[in-house]
Amino acid sequence: MAQGEVSYFGIRHHGPGSADSLVQALQDLKPVAVLIEGPADASALLPLLARPEMRPPVALL
Repeated sequence: MAQGEVSYFGIRHHGPGSADSLVQALQDLKPVAVLIEGPADASALLPLLARPEMRPPVALL
């Protein structure tokens, strides 16, 4: 990924295939940052995404 380049991945309803594709894209791109957009009341849950035992697909209900 070139410096300053931005990639977007719109994931709304996802299953294992979408999650696998996104994981592969992130491994290929090796981004320096990932922005996760979601509902404001879920912000306290974001640290859970960095836990080693957390495996995609992950969904918020």
